[in-house]
Amino acid sequence: MKGLFIGLTTVDLLYTLDGFPQENQKYKANQSMIEIGGPATNAAYAFSVLGGEAVLVSPIGQHAWSPFIQKKMDDFGIRHIDLVQEEEYQSTISSIMINLQSGSRTVLTSHAETLQNPWIPNISIDDFDVFCLDGFYVDVAAKMLHSIGDQKPVVFDGGSYKESTESCLTLSNFPVFSHHFTPPHRKSLSEYLAARSIVTHACTHGENPVTGSSNGEDFSIKVPQVKAVDTLAAGDIYHGALSYFLVYHQGDFKAALSDAGRVASASCEYVGPRAWQSRWKG
Repeated sequence: MKGLFIGLTTVDLLYTLDGFPQENQKYKANQSMIEIGGPATNAAYAFSVLGGEAVLVSPIGQHAWSPFIQKKMDDFGIRHIDLVQEEEYQSTISSIMINLQSGSRTVLTSHAETLQNPWIPNISIDDFDVFCLDGFYVDVAAKMLHSIGDQKPVVFDGGSYKESTESCLTLSNFPVFSHHFTPPHRKSLSEYLAARSIVTHACTHGENPVTGSSNGEDFSIKVPQVKAVDTLAAGDIYHGALSYFLVYHQGDFKAALSDAGRVASASCEYVGPRAWQSRWKG
């Protein structure tokens, strides 16, 4: 099983705390970690953990963090294709505070750097079983997937509304939104999707059931209840697992969403975005 993931790669500086810090204070973290992140990167990682062959297309460039990022990709079993090749590109660096009392995460980050002349890889979409977009570098995704149609599943991570959302929806046949997603013009998600004749979609609600529609048939899928200690990257992991299970279940959206929920929920039981892999049994 082979998946193509297109989007963002970041460097994440993670700190675990026993509560949320107050302004103008110094705190000593319980634990600190440095990881690579970004929605598409975390999704590719989850896909690889589950046994899939993940190929990630994202910009990294040549800078001080580049060897670290590539080493992590290799460790995760992800084949990476760099959109900027030899160009110098500054990867997005995020600082993330994980509140161990609530399991919540607070992310401080910057906008991803715009690519002036991205290198479009010459790869055949026929080699892949599933595709996943996170809303970044959608121009690249559009050029790579222009001929795909509805032949194969294309997952879209609609965590928040972006200028690229409209374009991503034209490429995707399995869009998944977060309950934090706010459509423009104060429309509800259902109104927004109905206006675009999108009849297959889902929306996650944290620990509450996933809601959605499959070819116009509404559904609600329960999410496993766990004691969450860290929710960082749970949504990204969900989309990576969904990509895997859409192929595994031969396009059965509800079955894939259910299994993806098991994986994402399990990830919340461990501190950091990677610890869950050692005990995941599928």
